[in-house]
Amino acid sequence: MARDRVGKKPLYFLDDGRTVLFASDIKSIWSIRSSELTNDPWALDEFLFNYYIQQDRSIYQQVGKLQPAEYAIFRLDAGNTTRKKYWSLSYANKSIRSESEWLDGLEHHLRQAVKRRLIADVPIGAFLSGGVDSSTIAALMAQESGRQISTFTIGFERIEQYDERGHAKRVADHIKSRHQEIVLEPNVWAILPHLVWQYGEPFGDASAVPTYFVSKAARQFVTVVLTGDGGDETLAGYDRHLSADRERRLGAIPSFIRRGLLLPACLVKLRARPSHP
Repeated sequence: MARDRVGKKPLYFLDDGRTVLFASDIKSIWSIRSSELTNDPWALDEFLFNYYIQQDRSIYQQVGKLQPAEYAIFRLDAGNTTRKKYWSLSYANKSIRSESEWLDGLEHHLRQAVKRRLIADVPIGAFLSGGVDSSTIAALMAQESGRQISTFTIGFERIEQYDERGHAKRVADHIKSRHQEIVLEPNVWAILPHLVWQYGEPFGDASAVPTYFVSKAARQFVTVVLTGDGGDETLAGYDRHLSADRERRLGAIPSFIRRGLLLPACLVKLRARPSHP
């Protein structure tokens, strides 16, 4: 068996030397062998520290996951398994292009990806937060579909910092989509047991809650949705990407210089920064 190159879909397996069970949903294995499964303390430790479990293990000791771009060969008679990577992303060959050429190339590939996903015999919509990623996908859908598309967004009553309706509506008006707003009340505790069951493993991202509600609402109108998920990962859009780059650059400076000059300078700059009420 093999998993896709970037790990878009999970692939769980249980191999006891006699039988191999595998599925994209860990609950499928749990439903057959629940009485034999025990929690993996290392996986639990990873989750409590990182809010996720790494790619090669699961919350159960007996269940593993293939890593992205990995294949496995199971030999039941020999009682062993071969696991190997069949692909890896290489940065060895650099392309020298202007910024406009990179932007044109990015738009081309995004447009082609959206066009391929519009080929379906069921209604298709888009999740729209008003951010760059989802707005780009929705705009390309509107251009390529040839008809009015459906967009969906989440809003929260009395929690303005998480309310995306204003930005999303401006984009929806611009692309002339059939727009639906789903407004949530702060009390969402009732769905947590259902979410825990659906994920099958500990999941440390609170975005699961609004994603569940917007998905449930969208299902009344469409069967498939496109989203902007993955844009930050691909284009280094998170603050931690900037932090990692700073660490990489500072790593080239001898440690005695970092400790003796840079750290005191940073502390002086922080003390000089004006405070805000």
